[in-house]
Amino acid sequence: RTQDSLAGLRLASAALDTLGERDDRVTVATHIGRTLCRRGEYDEGLQWFHRAEQLVEPGTDDECDISVETADALAGLGAIDEALARYRSATEMLASRPLSWLEGRAWLGVGLCLARQGRHDAAREALLASIEAFEADDNMLSKMTALLELATLEGENRETRQFAVDEARSVLALADVESTPFHACVAHLKLAEFASGAVGERHLRAALRLAHRVGLAPLSMHVEQRLGRLLLDHRRTWEAAPHV
Repeated sequence: RTQDSLAGLRLASAALDTLGERDDRVTVATHIGRTLCRRGEYDEGLQWFHRAEQLVEPGTDDECDISVETADALAGLGAIDEALARYRSATEMLASRPLSWLEGRAWLGVGLCLARQGRHDAAREALLASIEAFEADDNMLSKMTALLELATLEGENRETRQFAVDEARSVLALADVESTPFHACVAHLKLAEFASGAVGERHLRAALRLAHRVGLAPLSMHVEQRLGRLLLDHRRTWEAAPHV
């Protein structure tokens, strides 16, 4: 319900402009920017991040947070060099005073940007750093996200594909189908990429059950397409038709 969220945040921002402390104004501006960017409204979202930057006290945790949020938005827009510079700025700030929850996010962003630039070895090191930071903070949800990104990276190279399988299996071992069905679904999809025949089909059918539980239409569509294609490749047309 992002529209309702934005309405409440905008009311809070207006009230804080006259009565609020600087830290509260920074927090609300950052939340507005984040929400707008997640809705795909990047121009206005980045304006709110800039507003937060103008208010924030330099060298604080809030400054790191805004840097990472801005980098996420820039990466979403495809401005990879700019995003990478922001993420690296955050990791440098955090080096002397680690905040595991934020450090993990910054290193995850670095890894994803490097992967998009084709710098796989450096990307792998960054993703491993993010996994270590999330583990130190006992943030299993984000650790699973980072492991899945690492599995995607490792899966692109035949020589490291077994590592990708191991990482996807690690996510399945960590995931709870009740509380984290999305991560379990994606892990099954990853394992299906590296399997064939009955094993691949078993992973896709498990992913489909989890996708229905998650309730995200694009995810369900993707799994239905993958399963339908697998069945068509094996000439099981009547079984494939409902999925297609």
